[in-house]
Amino acid sequence: MNNTFNLKRFGMLFKKHTLEHGKTYLLSAGVLTGFMFILLGFMSYSSGGHLFNNLQVPVFVFMMLITGGIFTSIVFSDFGDKSKGIPALMLPASHFEKYLVSWLYSYIIFQVIYICAFYLIDSIVVNLGYHDLEVDKVINIFDTQRNDCWYAFVMYGFIHAFAFFGAIFFKKLHFIKTAIAFFACLIILTLINKPIINALIPGDVKSIPFQRLDIYDHDRYFNMRPSGEMMNISFGVLALVVLLLWATTYLRLKEKEV
Repeated sequence: MNNTFNLKRFGMLFKKHTLEHGKTYLLSAGVLTGFMFILLGFMSYSSGGHLFNNLQVPVFVFMMLITGGIFTSIVFSDFGDKSKGIPALMLPASHFEKYLVSWLYSYIIFQVIYICAFYLIDSIVVNLGYHDLEVDKVINIFDTQRNDCWYAFVMYGFIHAFAFFGAIFFKKLHFIKTAIAFFACLIILTLINKPIINALIPGDVKSIPFQRLDIYDHDRYFNMRPSGEMMNISFGVLALVVLLLWATTYLRLKEKEV
């Protein structure tokens, strides 16, 4: 029998994890669905019964990133508790199989459930309100031409990888400590971005990392955005970072002690 991965053993581990945590996951999905209904319903009510596309998109993106980050940050919580961590580590399954179960639930299954919940609630709210306008319809999250929902899938990969690593790195208060580390990295990136840009481009320059440059020269204004080729390079670098964080999480799990 393969010591790294065995399909039968993995299936039994997946079933065990589902039976132990399935009820909690269902309750969490119910809370998410209820909160989404309240939020979209309030937006529709505030807009006179209309649920415009520019209201649906940010709800989809930010709720996916926030709730996904919270869920992922606690996926390894058992390993931080001695009473649960010792049985979890001693379980007759490989570290890779334990890692894969957590990865599947927090990355693949979460996104599937989130998308289904969003479409369900969005459809209900849209049909309950006025839908006499062209914009009063459920958005197509996979339409990259009409909305920016695709951005959520790109960013969720990074958020997931960061929270996944934090979940195994920290023993307690996983979400809080991971969130602090994440925002600390953002602050550091923002602080070092400005002097680097000013050294390369003198003058009054404002920038958003990896997004755009706003250059002010007296009464003239220039806006620079990355080309399609540069965006592809940025996505490639982001994908590499995600893969490195996922790999580091696995190595950290192999060294895990309670």
